[in-house]
Amino acid sequence: MGSCKKVDINMAKVSIRIHSEVEEYVDLLKDALQLTAEATEGFCSYLHGDPDIMDEQYNKIVLAHAQFLDIIAQIRYNLEMPSKLE
Repeated sequence: MGSCKKVDINMAKVSIRIHSEVEEYVDLLKDALQLTAEATEGFCSYLHGDPDIMDEQYNKIVLAHAQFLDIIAQIRYNLEMPSKLE
């Protein structure tokens, strides 16, 4: 009988180019996108498997998207504020 070895490797890789005006958000955006990519990968790999794991991965996708959208909203707000104050 063969043996089975669990290997935890995330295949999803994310890279992003950001304009220097919002450079302070690079790590936050990259991390949120990486979480989205990894959760999407996990979700798709369990489509016909354990429904509990699939639900867990789905919830991770939703949370990662919410985090990403929050960062985008912060960037937009911070870029608009100076022009509204003038």
